[in-house]
Amino acid sequence: MQEYAYVQFSADFENVKYGTPEEIARQRQQLADSDVYQQTEEEKAADEERARKKAEKNKRQREKRKEKAKLEKEENQKV
Repeated sequence: MQEYAYVQFSADFENVKYGTPEEIARQRQQLADSDVYQQTEEEKAADEERARKKAEKNKRQREKRKEKAKLEKEENQKV
């Protein structure tokens, strides 16, 4: 009886793990650690963006208060 063997590629081919169970566990841990690192960097960027927007908003509010105080001072001098 003849036997045949062939390689079948599939979409989940990247999910195939090679090595001993310890090596596979180490690879999974490294992948998880790298995902956490990426997430931390993304959160850091988001926090920096929020801080920048808040600083801009505070700056505009200070400028408005200065303008308002200047107008009130001019009105008081006219009286």
